[in-house]
Amino acid sequence: MSISQELTFDWSLASDEFPEDNMGRAEHAKNLTRFMVQKGQEGSYVLNLNAKWGTGKTYFLRRWVEEIENNYPTVYIDAWSGDHSSDPLLSVVSEVQKELHSLKDISDLENRLFEGVAKAVKAAAPAAVKALVKGQLKRLGINPEEIGDIFTGDDIADAGAKLVELAIEAHNEASAGVDNIKTTIQDWLASVVESKKREYPLFIFIDELDRCRPTYAIEMLETIKHIFDMKNVVFIVATDKEQLQHSIKAIYGAEFDSRLYLDRFFTHTVTLSNPSRSEFISRKVNNSKTFDNFIINDNNFVFPASEKGRKIDVHELLTGIADGFGWPLRKVNLWIDRLEAALIISDRKMDLTMLSFLMALETDDTDWLRKYQENISIFRNNNDNQGKVNFNSFAITTPWNFSKFKDSLMRNGLPVEEIRINRTFEPEVGLLEFIKNRLHIMSRGNKDPWETILEAYRIYVHRGEILKVSVGDANNRNDYHAIAFEVYSHFHYEHKTTLNHYLELCRYSSFMSN
Repeated sequence: MSISQELTFDWSLASDEFPEDNMGRAEHAKNLTRFMVQKGQEGSYVLNLNAKWGTGKTYFLRRWVEEIENNYPTVYIDAWSGDHSSDPLLSVVSEVQKELHSLKDISDLENRLFEGVAKAVKAAAPAAVKALVKGQLKRLGINPEEIGDIFTGDDIADAGAKLVELAIEAHNEASAGVDNIKTTIQDWLASVVESKKREYPLFIFIDELDRCRPTYAIEMLETIKHIFDMKNVVFIVATDKEQLQHSIKAIYGAEFDSRLYLDRFFTHTVTLSNPSRSEFISRKVNNSKTFDNFIINDNNFVFPASEKGRKIDVHELLTGIADGFGWPLRKVNLWIDRLEAALIISDRKMDLTMLSFLMALETDDTDWLRKYQENISIFRNNNDNQGKVNFNSFAITTPWNFSKFKDSLMRNGLPVEEIRINRTFEPEVGLLEFIKNRLHIMSRGNKDPWETILEAYRIYVHRGEILKVSVGDANNRNDYHAIAFEVYSHFHYEHKTTLNHYLELCRYSSFMSN
């Protein structure tokens, strides 16, 4: 069995450095490892890992590196952090040297590698000499463009011949330097493998290339293509390919075929697929002990669970909110982290529906809750949609019954029959309409709703009716059980939870989870 098959790639739990994988990508890394090991035996291979910004490329690469680095020589390069360098060759070679040196210290090979790099970078020498001469002439008050007025034709010819000679010498020396780099890395790599410390190939991961200066990104690709074209060395280059194409067009012009240009450098491109918001939230919540402990306690909830079960109810609520805002997964992840922090630090009962939505507002734009507290309208209406919360509402079901009020009803001398008080109603209402209604009521402070609940039960007993109230605006109005609102108010009155508690918790949790 090969090493790549023995590696577990179990990312379901957090490692020492990284959190658990909530996107189910471990299997993807495992398959790519097997593929790259095989391709490395055949020759150099450059894989482009294509994914949009904010979709977890860096986490995926770093976790992949952590998985294989004890079995294969592995280098991770943050290209953006090295963007200040004038030569990507130095960035790559220095990282390769550090990795091989940590595995086997061979001073002779190390010296050969440095000599090769020194020769390779001399390819730029003629241009540097010309720039230096021009600079000196300008400082002397001489216009380099008028050089022909100062020197004779023979002088210019001699100078031109010398520059050509220097260029040829530099080219030959650079070519020898590149060959030296290749043979040295190959020899060093072979020595590491022979010592049984690692197996072929050498994995070189390059991240954040699409964030670099266009010229630096192009030079990095040229370095990979022409200098590291060797057997048993494989590259994984993570980019937002579309963004990188735009960067290249900034250099060569809008009509330049940047896609075809990039295909010259990449042997193959694979796209790092994303799970849906629903899948992401499911993994995130299922892997959270905080959510588990919260969900299993029915006393944390205003309404009973639906027939689908509490965990599915919570998943559907969170997914509906994330979909309603249309967030990318990075923002969904931030929101869930903040919500989890809120559940940990809260010292009182909070309704998850209200907390989730208010935390979503805070995550979507930190101005929303501030404006709301300043009595500035943040929700859209028929006449004013500019600068307002952009949220596509969805229907929620709020099951309720009278069972939790059984003892109080009996003390008030009302007939209590099990079949009557245990009957569960399941009215539906739009989430946004529900939130807006409750915010309006809660902003007035907590009031004891018991008398209203008592009267609603009397009507139910004597007339068999459940009072309803119209909720929503003219274009999205539906009848909803008035008693369900009172059940909601009773939860907050009972636990002394106010709107300010929600707002303060959202603000504090956002500071903790940026």
